[in-house]
Amino acid sequence: MKPELKGYAIEETLHVGASTAIYRGQRQDGTQVIIKLLGAVHPSLEDISQLRNEYEIGQLLDREGIVKPLELLNYGHGLALILEDIGGESLKIYVAA
Repeated sequence: MKPELKGYAIEETLHVGASTAIYRGQRQDGTQVIIKLLGAVHPSLEDISQLRNEYEIGQLLDREGIVKPLELLNYGHGLALILEDIGGESLKIYVAA
């Protein structure tokens, strides 16, 4: 089951792991995005801090080729990191080909 995040439509599941889930979606304004959610219903403070740090460091990096974080939202008991979607594919797909 895909999660629901107000203002976003989740279109595709890209990865579900032990600590995070990553989805491709669209913001209400039509912007294509990548949505990274913490996997646990009650994530640890360490997981929340790690996602917050990923957002803050990404805000400081303004270079071509680096995916830019757009928003950090409260989601359930954790956070949702919204990233720009540059249309890339998983390295796992290329390695398997």
